[in-house]
Parts: sequence; structure tokens; C-alpha cells
Amino acid sequence: MKQIISAAILFAVIISCNSNTKPGETAKGSANETFQKLSEDYLDGYFAARPLFAVSLGIHEGYDGKTSDYSKVALDAELSRMKNYETQLASIDTASLSKQKFMDYRILLSSIKSEIFNIEDEHTYTHNPMTYAGAVDVNTYVKRDFAPLEERVKYIISTENALPALFAAAKANLEDSMPKSFIEIAIQIAEGLCYLHDRQPKPLVHRDVKSANILLDRQFQVRIGDFGLARLARAEEASTHTCNIIGTSVYMAPEAFKGKQHPVERMNKRREGGE
Repeated sequence: MKQIISAAILFAVIISCNSNTKPGETAKGSANETFQKLSEDYLDGYFAARPLFAVSLGIHEGYDGKTSDYSKVALDAELSRMKNYETQLASIDTASLSKQKFMDYRILLSSIKSEIFNIEDEHTYTHNPMTYAGAVDVNTYVKRDFAPLEERVKYIISTENALPALFAAAKANLEDSMPKSFIEIAIQIAEGLCYLHDRQPKPLVHRDVKSANILLDRQFQVRIGDFGLARLARAEEASTHTCNIIGTSVYMAPEAFKGKQHPVERMNKRREGGE
């Protein structure tokens, strides 16, 4: 997912930079214009398939309140679209591109290949459930005052209304069995968190466990990182649950936002015979 986001940011930066043709470069004009048009068309389709990402970049018109379609039909169509643009880019005479456009060309083509690799070889949508964990994020609407609050609330509601379709698509797309490495990494993460929660005399609560904070060494052993939001738990606390809503929203339990009892707290109460 981070590769997808990084690539799209590069696209946005590249296309937003207007370069004028210098004297002596008229022979390259046709190739440059072809590439410029092709890259702009590709970005239009890229953002249409990823409206929440467009909003995060500050591109709101036509994208606010919309979410990606993760159905198999939509994913297959996007893969086909990217392969089509890969073929069209390959047909451009790169020798006729200006130096700047040739650099942009290489970045764009590399990014498209990376997107295709994520789908066909990494099996992002069929093997990795975390792809869907960050698929709907309303932080942009909450944190950025780009429109009246009432209007942003409507966008949030519209986005959240898409959750049932997202869950259905995830259930349909994900294979029943997961790669062994995914399971082993998940077990190591759980063991690491248990160690932090049970360490004496000062238990530690991480409070921002997400994929970006899980590191792997050369032996693929898990290392939990970024303790910027962590806090020490009091020894007398029976639970490692904290009352403050803090962390990355898409990785937090929905109960935290609905005022309901946290699942970890419920588990601890059952363990103590209080429920």
C-alpha cells in the first residue's frame, strides 16, 4: 500500500509541473505532448479508482465523499487499464522526449509496473487483509478545514456508508488460506505486545500498532517500532486498555469511537469473572 501511495504522489508532482518547450526542441514537441496527454489521462483514471487518495492530495472536485470499488470486476478493470497504459507508454519514441519528460516517463512507467506487480505477484487484494484495513479513512475530512463542517460530515457519512460493500468485497476477494509468513508475523506481533503488556514492574502500552510500525530484520523476525505514543501502565491496572482515543483510526477498534466497551476490556472482565 505504501508503494502505491508513494507512486501516486510522484505522479501528482510530475504532472503538476508545466514545462515549456525551449528553442531547438520543436522536433521533440510531438513526443512530449503525446506523453503529457497520456500521463494526464492515466492520472485521471488513477484518481477515479482511488477517490480518497485524491482527496488526501487536496483534489476535491468530483472525489469528495466517494470511495474505491474493490469488487473483482472493478479490480480487473483497473488492472487492464494499467496494462493498456503500460503498452501505450512502451510505444512512445523515448529518444524524441526532452530530458525532463524522459525522466518523468521512466518514473511513470516504473510506477505502473509496480502497481501491476502488487496485484499480480504480491496478490495485494487476495492475500493481504491489511489492504482493506486502510481502505476507508476519513481523517482528511476531520483534520482539514477545506469546506464547512456540515459539508465534511456529509462526506464522512457517505464514506462510512460504503463500508458494507468494502467488507463484502474483502470477503469475496481474500482467499480462505493466508501465506504462512503472514501468520508467523502476526503471531510474533502478538507475542511482542504480550511481552510489553506483561513486563514487570512497568508494563508498556504501545497505542499505535499498525503495519508501518512493524519492522522485519533480515531473518524476517518482527521488531515493533515507533513508541512515540506509548505510555507506561500502572502496575495495579488490571487492563492495558487506555480510555483516551489515540492512535491511527483505521487500525483502532470501532468501539473506541462509539463509546462502547473496548473488546480487550470485556475480555479482561470475563477473565476476572466480572461479566
